Amino acid sequence: MPTGKTPSRGVSVSMVPVVLALCVRSCVGAHAQPGAPSAADGSGLLELRSPGFDEVDADGKPVGWRLSADSSGRISIGVDGSVSHSGGHSLRIQVAPTDDPDAGVVHAGFSQMIDVEPHRHYLLGCWMKGEGAFGWPGARIYSEFGGKMQSGPDHTGDYDWKPVDVCVYSGEAERIPVSGYAYLRRGTVWFDDFTVSELDEAELGDWTPRDMRSRTLSASEMARGYAVFTAPTVERIYHTREPGTWEMTDTLRLQAARNQRASANLLIRNIGKATTARITPGELVSGKHRLPADRVRCRIVEPYRYMLDAYRWISVPLFLRNRDGFELPAGHTVQVYTTINVAEDTAPGEYRGTLRLDVSGRPTTNVTVRLRVSSLTLERPGICFFQYYASPYVFEAYRGADYQRKYFRNMAEHGFTGVTLYNHSEFPDGAGGWQVDVDRQAEGNPASLADSMRAATEAGLLGPDAPLVYLSCYHGTQHPERRHSFGSFLGGGASVLALEAERRTRGWPEFLYYILDEPGDEARNREVRAIYDRVYKGLKVRTTTAIGRLGIERVGDVYDVWIASWSQMGDDLAEEAARRGKQSWTYECWGMGQLPEMARFFAGYWSHRCGVSGNADWVYISNARRGKETVYPRLSSDGEYLHTDNWQFGYVLPAPSGPIDTIGLELRREGIDDFRYAELLDEFIAQHSGAGDARTVGALRKAYAVRQQLHERFDPSAFSDMSSGYIWVHGYRPQPELGLQTYDRLREEIVNACEGLALK
Repeated sequence: MPTGKTPSRGVSVSMVPVVLALCVRSCVGAHAQPGAPSAADGSGLLELRSPGFDEVDADGKPVGWRLSADSSGRISIGVDGSVSHSGGHSLRIQVAPTDDPDAGVVHAGFSQMIDVEPHRHYLLGCWMKGEGAFGWPGARIYSEFGGKMQSGPDHTGDYDWKPVDVCVYSGEAERIPVSGYAYLRRGTVWFDDFTVSELDEAELGDWTPRDMRSRTLSASEMARGYAVFTAPTVERIYHTREPGTWEMTDTLRLQAARNQRASANLLIRNIGKATTARITPGELVSGKHRLPADRVRCRIVEPYRYMLDAYRWISVPLFLRNRDGFELPAGHTVQVYTTINVAEDTAPGEYRGTLRLDVSGRPTTNVTVRLRVSSLTLERPGICFFQYYASPYVFEAYRGADYQRKYFRNMAEHGFTGVTLYNHSEFPDGAGGWQVDVDRQAEGNPASLADSMRAATEAGLLGPDAPLVYLSCYHGTQHPERRHSFGSFLGGGASVLALEAERRTRGWPEFLYYILDEPGDEARNREVRAIYDRVYKGLKVRTTTAIGRLGIERVGDVYDVWIASWSQMGDDLAEEAARRGKQSWTYECWGMGQLPEMARFFAGYWSHRCGVSGNADWVYISNARRGKETVYPRLSSDGEYLHTDNWQFGYVLPAPSGPIDTIGLELRREGIDDFRYAELLDEFIAQHSGAGDARTVGALRKAYAVRQQLHERFDPSAFSDMSSGYIWVHGYRPQPELGLQTYDRLREEIVNACEGLALK
């Protein structure tokens, strides 16, 4: 019988943690009508035996459920009487601990058949919890019948009880299975409180979270048919976003140092019928000084459909597009991401101008722009900011040398200082040996190594603080085995020495030689040491890789630079790196093009707090391809971006005209600017720390207080408890206590502190 212990329909995993903090989803989908049955109150539910696993037979097995596990002996499945979401029991799948670092993935699952009506849609839901649950693909709920699996995303990591669901279409079937599984290498997952309810056609489609904040529109806003408001740039803005009373304004306020881009969100909520609009920037004026209108850039943030399953989607804001005009759908909010380029020679002052907003059939609004330009100048960051640019994996149509030059310019424009190159530079010499030829283009590479280096340096990438991260490897047919590990030069140390000679002759910056990727398990560790002994031992070059704590423990001595996962960071890791004479860098591999706050947090004050010398993302362009087919987002018949593979994009979408930026790439740039502000504060403190006059001492005290805030408010281990499953959709707030306004307020405090010192 139904227990009523169920998640609300529509409140899926996708609602945690960001969305619940801002809005509450209604009990049904975005198209649902008033009075539709709610799973929350137990109506409209189909009958399941022991949906909360509280009814057990004489053998302790849950009544109505069929359990199974593989023959490995390492994984168990059964009722747990000590952990539950509600009631007294749950179903637990647990992998036994092992000391074998090469232990593979094991699996277990469960299922129950239920009666349904043909050609109906049903919502399968439950609650899940995970502890140390890692392995691919993870854990999920699903229904498989008629030769087809219908499922939602997999879940891994550590997470508390959270609701998950999947929509299933019955087709011709009159009975379907309600199922779940776990494919794990280690850890435990629990399932509890299953429900199955029928969905109306009106409940399918757009499940973008509704914004339940109250708004009060003035008579003038009602008359013009739309509201203009603003919100922090780190906030993810859904088309359902409502303006808060305190957010409605016809003025954009921005601040910037010189050699920086100022940014703001202009939001337009259409409260009338669908229409079109256009924004025209004007020049900004401060006394006799002017910033021309072409320094102001307004781009529309366009969403893509992230498919929760085959029948429901969420419109996720993602792509920044230059549009001469744009649609204002009825009842939608449109986000206009606005930037102002403040060059190094810009005079300090208070600049004013307007953005003219013309809405078809409605009154025009002149949005006032107020920009404060400080007397400070931001310098190039003193560490290596880069994104893995895995060129051989990029879809072939967008991989050529011309595209590569566009990509490198785009990286530099967004504050990056370094880059990776995967170009192969070692070729058969015709006599059974190997020779280095940096001017030869290898199969699968966009250009030769020399041409790629030229493109990178001309774009402004690489330098003393930003060495090339060089992942040399085969992606063609030069070697009989067709591939080998990163850094494994077949000519051994002689090839590296020849490459180093070319580097010095051509005036290229340092190469960091990448050996293998993410070592840690014993098989990779053995390969790392074999490559190092055969190729690099005794050479005066530096080596690196992406690495976790287990890898650091086992083979950390092989590497000079540890590019540690953000989830592995902590003060203790920084201390260990210093003690062992290693350089500490960090990286993330979540493709945060959709995740604005995480992108800014990771690149900015958090990296400064961690004291890293490098900061990287996987990946600039996603390796989204299957053979000759691309699985990049595509356009639907009505012009919307679709993405059904539930995988990361990276930070740009390749297109014939060049890369299309994501909102995450822009917030990554804002994070790098945060880092530059923090470095500026350090520099000012160092310059004035020896002063003894009272005024300077007082200004220093305020500057030290701001720096102490940066140290105390950002936690190096903020990413240690992340888990997957919808995180690409709704994100993850690593430190939600900071508040969305924190980043800009800290900038203001740094500016005030530095200007105070500059005046002494």
